[in-house]
Amino acid sequence: MTASAETTRSPGPDKLQERYRYISGLVRARELLLLDQASLNRLTEDSGPDAITRLLIANGYPAGQDPEVCLSKESEAVLAWLDEQMPDPRYADTLILFNDAHNLKLVLKKLLTQWVGSRSAPELDKSSSGSAQMPDFSGADGVLPFGEASGQALLPSRVPAAVLYRQIAMRETGELPKWLADLSVRAIERYLQRYDFSDIDHLIDQAVWQKVHAQAAEIGNRFFSAYLERRTDVTNLELLLRTRALRMGKDILRRALLGGGSLALEAVLAVYDQSEDQVRALYAPTSLAALAERCRTYGQPGEAARFSLASDNLIMDHIRQARWVLNGPEIPLAWALARQMEIKNIRIITTYLRNGLPRAQMRDLIRDSYLAWR
Repeated sequence: MTASAETTRSPGPDKLQERYRYISGLVRARELLLLDQASLNRLTEDSGPDAITRLLIANGYPAGQDPEVCLSKESEAVLAWLDEQMPDPRYADTLILFNDAHNLKLVLKKLLTQWVGSRSAPELDKSSSGSAQMPDFSGADGVLPFGEASGQALLPSRVPAAVLYRQIAMRETGELPKWLADLSVRAIERYLQRYDFSDIDHLIDQAVWQKVHAQAAEIGNRFFSAYLERRTDVTNLELLLRTRALRMGKDILRRALLGGGSLALEAVLAVYDQSEDQVRALYAPTSLAALAERCRTYGQPGEAARFSLASDNLIMDHIRQARWVLNGPEIPLAWALARQMEIKNIRIITTYLRNGLPRAQMRDLIRDSYLAWR
């Protein structure tokens, strides 16, 4: 066992380690409230919404009228707790970036949908030619309210989604954090070239992952950087297999791939139109070797869901490495990431139960629990 050598706060190494010892002790107690594999399996049996809600509350989730309310509240609370407790705030900042990126997509798609709907075809042709200025999102009655879209926004975020919506709609992006302001302008410009919302998704995903990896490199914690690298790798492998299976073309793959993984993007692009053996050979020296074996079957029914399951389990394998750390940022980070995976598991269960889907299929999609030893 080795203690973390994280020394990123101003109080100095000794004070920092003391704070991490305290928070690590708190988290070790919180870990006992995570659902183990047996508890997750019981939920797949004869549980209804009331039974699931009771189990969630008993395991530290906020109270709610149904499971989804509990899960939504806990999803927010996990990052809020990390933001409040971590001695180095950059860890929570980095993870919260994903929420701000999601909210930016939500805001831009709502504004652009309204804007396109109010324009004629000639006006849109002029915009796509590049001769038009940035869209004016205000109508005769001013800016339309954010409305029901606010319910899809993620919390916590550094910029409230409603504020983000109004600032972009009023073209007052100078009042936003620079990275969000610049990215909103770039995303709108990209959309106006083809009027394809996927271009917004790809651009924002690539930009936020670039920023996330840069912040993790600045922090300098190997556990955190390796976690983000592994997530990037599995995302890029899934993009490769999906575009190959659907014959979407190398250009689509190039627009979607994320930087920051263990493999160069050009190496991934190079095997797009090559044999399955070459795909497997590319990933053979990496931690994704077993996952890349699925290139043979990815296009078959149900294989995409099974690939996602195997990907999440591979990520959980990395998260579990925090068990061998005596104290340090790895412990609270692992707890937060494990809780997020648990929330994903429970949402799979509630979705299957609510829609009357086969329970056997549901059980096959349950991700590994952090508490594999219980």
